Amino acid sequence: MKTRHFVSCSTVLLTLVLASCGGSKTASTTTAESTTTAAPTTTAAPTTTAAPTTPTAPETTAAPTTATVSTIADIPAAHTEIVAVWEKFFDNKTATEERIPLLENADKLAETITQAVASPMLKQVTSKVSAVAFESETRALVTFDVLLNGTAAMTGSQGVAVLVDGKWLVSQESFCTLVAFGGITIGCE
Repeated sequence: MKTRHFVSCSTVLLTLVLASCGGSKTASTTTAESTTTAAPTTTAAPTTTAAPTTPTAPETTAAPTTATVSTIADIPAAHTEIVAVWEKFFDNKTATEERIPLLENADKLAETITQAVASPMLKQVTSKVSAVAFESETRALVTFDVLLNGTAAMTGSQGVAVLVDGKWLVSQESFCTLVAFGGITIGCE
C-alpha cells in the first residue's frame, strides 16, 4: 500500500509540475498501475504595477523615447541653452517682458504670464534644472526642482523644452501645468 500511495502521490505531483511548466494545455503521466491526465490549465495574465509617483511633482510628459538627436549640432550647447532658458523663465526675479520670448506660443499666453508674475505664491517660485534628456531634435525632457523661497518644494518635477525657430523654449504644456498649481488657467484651456 505504501508503494501504491507513493506512486499515486508522485504521479499527481509530477502531473502538477508538468502542467505548471506551461508546455502544453494538458499533461499526461503513465505508470505501471494507472494513467492520470491533468485538466487543462490556464495561466493568469501577468500583473503590472505602476511605478510609484511623487504626489507633489508635476509630470507633464512621458519618459524619453529612443529618438535620434543626431541633427543637434552641439548637444552640450543645447543643454546649456535649455538650462538657462528654463531657469530664467521660472526665476521670480525675471521681468515679464524677458519671459515672453522664452515661452512657446507666448503671443497667445501673454496674459497668463502677466497673471503668473503677479501671483503672490508664484512670486516666491524659482526652479533648478537637474537633468536634460533629448527626446528628439526638437524636444527635450527637463527634470527640475521647484524652489519656494529658495527651498525645494517639489523635487524631480518634469517638463518639456521645445526647439522653435532655432531657439529652445519652455513648452506651453509645461508652463500651463506649473501655473495651474497657482490657480492660473487663463489661456491654457
